[in-house]
Amino acid sequence: MDSFTNVAELSEARETIQQLLKWGWKYNRNLEEQAAQLHMLAGWSQIVEVSACRRISSLDNRSEILYRLLDASLSASASPDCSLKMAFVLTQVALTCIAKLRDDRFSFQGALSSDTVTCLDVMMVKHLSTGACNSVLFKLVMAILRHESSESLRRRQYALLLSYFQYCQHMIALDVPTSVVQFLLLNEQDGEDLDIQKIDKEQADLARANFFVIKKEAQGILDLVIKDASQGSEFGKTISLYVLEALVCIDHERYILSQLQSRGFIRSCLGSISNISYQVLGLIIFICC
Repeated sequence: MDSFTNVAELSEARETIQQLLKWGWKYNRNLEEQAAQLHMLAGWSQIVEVSACRRISSLDNRSEILYRLLDASLSASASPDCSLKMAFVLTQVALTCIAKLRDDRFSFQGALSSDTVTCLDVMMVKHLSTGACNSVLFKLVMAILRHESSESLRRRQYALLLSYFQYCQHMIALDVPTSVVQFLLLNEQDGEDLDIQKIDKEQADLARANFFVIKKEAQGILDLVIKDASQGSEFGKTISLYVLEALVCIDHERYILSQLQSRGFIRSCLGSISNISYQVLGLIIFICC
């Protein structure tokens, strides 16, 4: 204090020190709150995952419960207030929920075994409404595009995106003629009125809606996926290429393909053909076909 030549300088120094102390106190308090929230979130996530795997299967409205958990987890992980560590936990919960929804859809509830599954069982399987599916996809895209991210988090988000696309798949291969499906259903319907064209239309509407959500944020998504496919770890490159393949699959306008071409990604893959991986080769073959 002897170095100060007047009272004004001394007062200013005291005020600065007080401000620094207040800032440090607020910072420490914020860290403590974040640690407490993360601890609580980790406990909650464990309860959710155990319940989803062991308890929820006996409930009639399990799809609605899983959807609400999935939707809420994605909303929270996309929030600017959500830390990177919290986003990891929430994404893991979302992965569990979408995996359970996907498994439930393809497990043919009511069929005694895989040998007794009929074409009617397959055709009658339902997924969430188009609106609910689009809500999930939109929030997942926002979570992928969050400001604070990492390759490790994005790998989990990419896995979630791939699981979502699997969940939305048509139960019957698109290249199976309608006449063949109708023939298979002749002896199975037992008076049930199954409108194949209506089912196909609903599936087509969902596919178009999914593509619209992706196309709206395609620039940002492709920036990240191409970066991870080119510069990421080996596992990061692999799952990123699977994501690119999935995006090309739903692209009925060839918009994604044109973006890959304009960004030089396909040319880059062809240029490094000597060191190409099976995943890159598979993507190129798929695009060419």
